[in-house]
Amino acid sequence: LHEASRIFPSLQHLPSEILFNSIAVVDTFKSGIWLGTNHGLIFINYETGELVTHEMNPMNLPAFRDVPVHTMNMQAKSGDIWWSDTKDILMKFSAKDQQVESYNHVFEKYSPILVKRLFVDSKDRVWFSTWNGDCIVMDSSGSTSFLPGPLRDPYRLESGFFEDVMEDPSGDLWFATYGGAASLFHSNVIHRITEIPFEHAYVNSFDHLDDEHFLMTCGVGVVIYDTRQKTYELYK
Repeated sequence: LHEASRIFPSLQHLPSEILFNSIAVVDTFKSGIWLGTNHGLIFINYETGELVTHEMNPMNLPAFRDVPVHTMNMQAKSGDIWWSDTKDILMKFSAKDQQVESYNHVFEKYSPILVKRLFVDSKDRVWFSTWNGDCIVMDSSGSTSFLPGPLRDPYRLESGFFEDVMEDPSGDLWFATYGGAASLFHSNVIHRITEIPFEHAYVNSFDHLDDEHFLMTCGVGVVIYDTRQKTYELYK
């Protein structure tokens, strides 16, 4: 079994009312797993079995509070945890100094918003999918962009309501949306998002096969997509 399976005994100590909705594996500063739940963030160190919750928080870390988490993601380069909950639109927990920073002030102009999915890419951009079908992107300077773009924009994201985002080894981003699949190539600006030539809408999720192929699941089956040839095979 993978060493991460060591978390299972620790999970037995959690109250039965805990519900899990998001997960991030940390391989930077600590070997452990973060979980987003209806009672806030949980961390389990799968080397020691240490369990940290809002109730079991010996270091009194500010990231752990009894507030339901909507979604969560990890910033791969730093190990920082980003999340959205019922109290704050966006929070960041720094793995280095273990402090929490709120970004509510950045998103006041979009309020009220309810975040559905959150993704942090290798350029340190934070991508939000919201329940009203919009996508908001915050870059490392704190500037934000709003997608989909205007109807006259030929490079607009058809649907900002995405189920999944994947970044491939070259830095290209791939979006699974209710309007189909879309891509943002690493050399392009944020608004130059193009639709993948793929006729089946409602894409649920992505995963890598190799440097030139990935899998997608959609409403009619499983798809293998060739990023070099821009062709696909559908398995119903």
